[in-house]
Amino acid sequence: MNTITLRKASLEDLELLFKWRNDKQVRLNSLNTDFVLFEQHSEWFLKNLTNRTCKIFILQVDSTPVGTIRLDYRPSESGWVISFSVDPLHRSKGFGKLMVGKCVQECQLFPLIAYVKKDNISSLKIFESLGFNKLDNTLDIPEHLFKFIKRHA
Repeated sequence: MNTITLRKASLEDLELLFKWRNDKQVRLNSLNTDFVLFEQHSEWFLKNLTNRTCKIFILQVDSTPVGTIRLDYRPSESGWVISFSVDPLHRSKGFGKLMVGKCVQECQLFPLIAYVKKDNISSLKIFESLGFNKLDNTLDIPEHLFKFIKRHA
């Protein structure tokens, strides 16, 4: 039986998260598709590791990190925006849904908001299956995105 945990990211995760951030598929599905330099990532990571409005977690199976999920508080939306990615070696195994679901249950931060590209079928299915409401006709987001929201567990 595997032990699956969602733990807070630590300084030791800096390089792993840098690698995952610049993965081709992650960049393709991200709102910011730019390649990030290590210096930029390090500065961002160190600033946000202790920032109360940014929560960074790692999903681990036994001792193996398989993905990361981040919650950023956005005052303009009075909610937490979710972004997540799964290690390329562990994709298509259900870890994305497991990670988002564990985060919803364990973090208890609401509302949760997700912006998903319309062609990112995997993420669309994850948020729909976990009871996030897809907002239609939202004028505040670009045409190529869907906005999802979850107000409680």
